[in-house]
Amino acid sequence: MSTEGAFCIFGELTDTKWTTALLTTVDPCVYCGKSTAFGSGRFVNRTHCEGVVMDRLERSGWGCAECAGPECDRCKKQIYIDEDVMADQCGGEWEFTDGAVHVCEACLTETEAKAYESEVDDPCIYCGKSTAFGSGRFVNRLASDVGWGCAECSGYSCDRCGIQMYLDCEVMADQCGGDEAFDDGTVHVCEACLTETEAKAYAKEQS
Repeated sequence: MSTEGAFCIFGELTDTKWTTALLTTVDPCVYCGKSTAFGSGRFVNRTHCEGVVMDRLERSGWGCAECAGPECDRCKKQIYIDEDVMADQCGGEWEFTDGAVHVCEACLTETEAKAYESEVDDPCIYCGKSTAFGSGRFVNRLASDVGWGCAECSGYSCDRCGIQMYLDCEVMADQCGGDEAFDDGTVHVCEACLTETEAKAYAKEQS
């Protein structure tokens, strides 16, 4: 079975596609169909889900961190699990003044943002976001001589496109049937930059 789901658009995993994902993907996310199995990059922060209804039928299994978090009450965008900001993190109580409960950082007012920054514990040395317990960045944070680095900032940059990769989500040549480096000399590569041949070899190694 593959560890990579083919149905990766949040909110469009129909019952038919979900049934297919169960047959072709290891531990598929009940929301998007991507694998949450060990080695997929979605294993550590996956959440057990029961009774999820996306189309008509109830689904049970695992939800990946990208899908299992709440929607922002202001912009309605999906928030990575445990990365929503709540009023008590900004010096308030249960709700913000507009009645919102779960809010993404981009939707905080200037006053709320300043209060939130002052409340940050164990800030990431790269981006300043909290890595404390309950922040959503505690489990995978990485210690350094000067503090903590969150998983979003502490991973390698892709040797081909330069994009920052989530900690331990890089693909290396030995995961594609090779040795220490790819044919072009690169070492740490994101999945999007794999050649067709490399991607097939990677999928085979993960099955």
